[in-house]
Amino acid sequence: MSLSDWLLPAEGRLSTDDVQALSRVAALVPKSWNLGLLAPSRGERRALPRYEAVAVVADGAALRPAERFDALFACRLAGFDSEAERAFRTALRCCRILGVLEQAKPADAGQRLLGQVPTASGVLRLYRGDLTDPLLRIDDYPTGVRPILQDLSSLHDVLKRVDDSGLEFHLGIVPAIVEDRMEGFLRSLQHLVVSMHGFEHGYAKFSKILLDAQDPFNQRGTVGGFDEFADQSFDQIVAKLREGRRLLEARTGQTPLSYIPPTNKANRRTGRALQASGFEYVLSEKPIGGCALPCVGSDFYDRSSKLVPGNAPAVASLHATWEADLWRDGDRESLPRFLASLVESREQVRSLVAETSERIIGALARG
Repeated sequence: MSLSDWLLPAEGRLSTDDVQALSRVAALVPKSWNLGLLAPSRGERRALPRYEAVAVVADGAALRPAERFDALFACRLAGFDSEAERAFRTALRCCRILGVLEQAKPADAGQRLLGQVPTASGVLRLYRGDLTDPLLRIDDYPTGVRPILQDLSSLHDVLKRVDDSGLEFHLGIVPAIVEDRMEGFLRSLQHLVVSMHGFEHGYAKFSKILLDAQDPFNQRGTVGGFDEFADQSFDQIVAKLREGRRLLEARTGQTPLSYIPPTNKANRRTGRALQASGFEYVLSEKPIGGCALPCVGSDFYDRSSKLVPGNAPAVASLHATWEADLWRDGDRESLPRFLASLVESREQVRSLVAETSERIIGALARG
C-alpha cells in the first residue's frame, strides 16, 4: 500500500453495485483515457485501480491534484446536486466528462447533461466538462505594460474575430485601466468569459519606462517579468482583488471567477488572497504558492503565427496586444487559421465525448 492510500478515508460511501457500475464504465471508455474518482476510500481505491484518487479540498471548492481528466466521477458527494454548486463547477473545469452517481434523479438536469441511466442503487448522470472544448485564454486587455493605444481598432478587430469564431474565450482584463470607451465593446462580445488580469498590471510604472526608453511596444524587452503585488500586505491585496472584481462586473456585467497573474508571477499572500476574494480558479503558467485553487497551465503560449499546423492545443494562451501587432503588420491569416484549428479540434472531441457517453449509458441500461 502506498502512502497516498493511507491518506484516503478509511470508510467509503459506495455500495457493491456502485463499484460494479464504475468498473463497467472503466471498460467502456478508451484505454488511453485518464479517469479520476473524487474522494474514494482506501478500499474503493483498491477496488477501482483504473481510477486516480482525487482529494477534495475546502468542501469541494478546490480539487487536488488540479490535473486534467478525460472522465471524472463524483459519487454521493455534497455539492454536486446542481450546476449552481461551486464544487460542481470546479469539477467540470477539470474534465471532458463528469459522472455524478446519486441516489435519486435530480429535478433540474441542467444544460450540460449528456445522458443519465438508473443503476442498482441510484442514477448515474454524465455531464459535458469544460475540457471537451479547448480553453482559449487571451491576456492583456486593453494592454499590459504598454501605453494604451489611442486607436483601439486593431485590438478590437482581433477580439471580434475571436468572438465570431464561436469559441468561448477567457479575456484577461486589467480592471484599473479599462476606460469608458471600451465598455460597449466588451459588452458586445457574445462568447466572452471575463478573467481578472492583475489590478493595474504595473501600468503606471512600466508604461512610463517604455515611453522613456522609446520602446512603447516592448519589442526590446525593456520591461521583464514582475509580481504586481510583491510589496503589498495580504489585506492590501484582498482589497485590490475585490475592487477589481467590482470594477469588472460594473464594466461587463460578469463577475470574474478566474484570475491571471501578470507575467504569470504571484506570491503566497496573493494565493491566499485569491481564495479569500471569491475566485475559483487560476490561469497561469506557474502555480501560485499557498493557493489551493486549481491552476490551469497552457499547452501553447505564444503568437498565433507560431502554431504548428495539425497540433491544436487543449489549453491555448494568446495576448491581445501580440495579436494586434500581427494584425497591424498585415498578417490577417495566422489568427483565423489558429481559431479554425481550435474549432476543428472542438468538434472532434465533442463527437468522441458524445459517442463515449452514449456507449456508457446504453451498456448500463442493458444491465
